[in-house]
Amino acid sequence: MYGSTVGNISSPTINESSYSTNVSKHQFDNELGEVKVFGEGVITVQPNQATIILGVTLEEQSLQRGQQLNSERISHIKQALSDLGIPPNDIQTSDYRIDINYDYIDGKQEFRGFRISHLLTITTNSTNQVGMIVDTAVKAGANTVRNLAFSLTSHSRDELYRQAITAATNNGLEKARVIASSQNLHLHYPPKKIVEWVDHHPIIPFHETVLSQSEVSSTPIQPGTIKVVSKVEMTYAYSLN
Repeated sequence: MYGSTVGNISSPTINESSYSTNVSKHQFDNELGEVKVFGEGVITVQPNQATIILGVTLEEQSLQRGQQLNSERISHIKQALSDLGIPPNDIQTSDYRIDINYDYIDGKQEFRGFRISHLLTITTNSTNQVGMIVDTAVKAGANTVRNLAFSLTSHSRDELYRQAITAATNNGLEKARVIASSQNLHLHYPPKKIVEWVDHHPIIPFHETVLSQSEVSSTPIQPGTIKVVSKVEMTYAYSLN
């Protein structure tokens, strides 16, 4: 996500594509000083993409048997998701690992078995079917749900961010006008400088959950909303009225 409110920016970075207006120097010969304002534009929308990471985690004494059982379950899951209308290209292996488990008894390490984990990443634009996708996978044999994240497609994100930038610059201009009016100052247009501030917020994943089929009957999942935020720093020259 893009950042939160301007007052809560933490360690922001300045976009290298920052824009400075091309203004002749004589336009500011009578300037008294400069005023710097921060503008923010927020566009709130429903997400149109979801990414689900789930799969199968098994523990077996025999590695060969564990791999076989895991492979069979994964095949059932893929088939069930395909029957749901999810294209094969949207179902990809994201992690496969084999771990050796030990028990420690009386200070001694004793072999307990193998832990075989196979995770799939499922991408869908049908955000209203995420609960059904999870339920279908679990019924087909999935017992691990690692992560679920809602987002925007790159095309949607770019378009909405352009709208947010427009709103941010309008917000900054309005703030500058209010300041100038309250102090009886003449604001010079266009701004001398516009800098875009970027605040990166990583996606926070769900905690891994290991499930048994009897534990899941229906999974109601609400995607909520996503805020696309743009922040700009704008510098205006001013003079006395």
